[in-house]
Amino acid sequence: MLNPTRRALSAGDADIYSCPQETRGASYYEGPTRVSLQDTDTGNIINTISISDSSQKDAFYLPCEIKQGYYYSVDAPPETEGKPVILDYRDINGEGAATGICSL
Repeated sequence: MLNPTRRALSAGDADIYSCPQETRGASYYEGPTRVSLQDTDTGNIINTISISDSSQKDAFYLPCEIKQGYYYSVDAPPETEGKPVILDYRDINGEGAATGICSL
């Protein structure tokens, strides 16, 4: 994420989780985001793509704090906010392969 801005809902709005808050949380980073494919042997970047939001704006949103039970794994009691695990690899197809965890 390039030069992210941290955004937060106002205190009164933090209790209301609308559709955007289910993926962004009450506190989130917003900014232009790129994903690169890297050759792990040489360290060279093979390709880089931009990630746009649904309106094609050059922005992406990553939660800082979000409630448990939505789209991210969160180590927090139910109905409270905690730090999300952004990439939570798990065995989705039942083949027994989950390859790691990366968090903010």
